[in-house]
Amino acid sequence: MSNGQTSDWSDEHKKNPAVHKFVEYLQNNQTQAERCVGNDAEAKRLFQDETKMMVPDDARVIVFPTGTKEKNAGGSVIVQIPAPKATETDRQECILGTYEYWKPPI
Repeated sequence: MSNGQTSDWSDEHKKNPAVHKFVEYLQNNQTQAERCVGNDAEAKRLFQDETKMMVPDDARVIVFPTGTKEKNAGGSVIVQIPAPKATETDRQECILGTYEYWKPPI
């Protein structure tokens, strides 16, 4: 799946199966999954251990509890800091809650 290089993180064809492998691991290991909720360092460590894919220092692995997506507007908010000269459109694109991006592996 991966050679353990951080460059794999940016390769959708390598990262997509790794993300799905990690989700399946969390499903089958609920105690370890729960330890990752609110503990990004543990989530990153576990992702790297289970997928053999290195996560770059400037990236995060964030695990939310079961039922977060179903909360819709009551769920979590993920944003990136806008550039200093960002327009209104640019700022809207800084809201990152895109659950649909990581599609099932082909």
